[in-house]
Amino acid sequence: MDSLQGAGMWASAVLGPDGFTYCLPCNARQVLRLSETGASELVGADFGEETWKWTAAVLGPKGTIWGIPGNAERVVCLNPSGHMELVGPVLEGTHKWHCAVLAPDGCIYAPPCDAGQVLRIDCARRHVALIGPLLGGVGKYCACAATQSHVYCPPNHARQVLSICLATKQVELIGPDLSFGGGGAYVSAVCGLDGVVHCPPFGAPRALRIAEDGVELYGPELPWMAHKWRAALLAPDGCVYAAPCNAGRVLRLGPGDDFALVGPELPCDPAPEGREKWRAVALAADGTIYAVPSHAKQILRIKTGAAALESPSFEELMAAKQKALSEEEQNLKAEAQGNSEEEMEEDDEELDSDAEDLEDWPAEECDGVSLWGPIFEPKWARKNKFRALAAGATAETLVAPPYFCGQVLVVRLDSPEEEAVQMLGDPPPKPPKKVFVPIPDEDAD
Repeated sequence: MDSLQGAGMWASAVLGPDGFTYCLPCNARQVLRLSETGASELVGADFGEETWKWTAAVLGPKGTIWGIPGNAERVVCLNPSGHMELVGPVLEGTHKWHCAVLAPDGCIYAPPCDAGQVLRIDCARRHVALIGPLLGGVGKYCACAATQSHVYCPPNHARQVLSICLATKQVELIGPDLSFGGGGAYVSAVCGLDGVVHCPPFGAPRALRIAEDGVELYGPELPWMAHKWRAALLAPDGCVYAAPCNAGRVLRLGPGDDFALVGPELPCDPAPEGREKWRAVALAADGTIYAVPSHAKQILRIKTGAAALESPSFEELMAAKQKALSEEEQNLKAEAQGNSEEEMEEDDEELDSDAEDLEDWPAEECDGVSLWGPIFEPKWARKNKFRALAAGATAETLVAPPYFCGQVLVVRLDSPEEEAVQMLGDPPPKPPKKVFVPIPDEDAD
């Protein structure tokens, strides 16, 4: 296996028509090709040490994988034959486009992040063009979704939704001001079965719904928190599910006005495990969603539809826990009546100790949501593990390229849970301990 060590190596993963998963280089030098067994191979040209080269990859209508330039100067095209080439004009700038979507007209559209215009790739003609008005600002759009007639892009640091009409190629800003006095509003968008685009709140206080008849905030107003939900997808039950990034629970949106927090309470602290928990999701063959950890300790499993109803609800689980806690308190009181005063003082000293009280990660499943598989070790290598995930050809295997962790993740869903998860390759070396060097006091003399 080639060395996969480094920071920010691969941020995309797309299943190709040949059954291999292809990961375009972010900070890595080459494309990474993964098999369902986890075998990895670096393929194609060496693109050098430039960072943030291609930040998104999209499967085209004829099995061609298209790479959207972040800091790279051109679109990259990976053909089913394995031939790779750069196409289109030189596109200057950094952090130009961070997301893209294949629309029903056979073209790929990418809304501008730091770039000034929408990027349009005509896959059949292999033609790359910039369309629409020139837009100023940075970090404008980081999410997009296609309906039958439009591509809609919720704002990240922009003020309004960006709309691209597929029939006329007209690009315009629509809807109300969604800047919320800051930025980082939405970074995911998913089109539902009803053609409505749902956007979980990232920094925004409420979810966003986009349709041909307008742009609308819906659901309750949430307390301020940055990076609440980052990765989302549509399940077969017609709902959009978002794995918690910094938020404490899974978010379920649609159809209609449905807005629900489901599953157990997950830690939002201590850092890093409670922050940036999950940033990549994939759908398995049985309709279950799996989220691979960025900073989290384990994989998150989200059952959908009827399967989610087989486990207790969050309310039922909390009631059962409260009952067990009350019974435990009664037992402790009964024991305390027989304890000596000296023993009770020792118990009080234990309760008043300065030991660190870290938040527990829930072991129980509720609403179909649970932590799944082994705890990822070593602890010091848990940060920024994975940023992309792809299901295999049968959706019975999931593979994730390394972002910071230097290892390929393989999840075999047809295996027992204790055997299903494999980390292939060497973990990153342990970072050296930080040494405190006191600054000399120049006035000491």
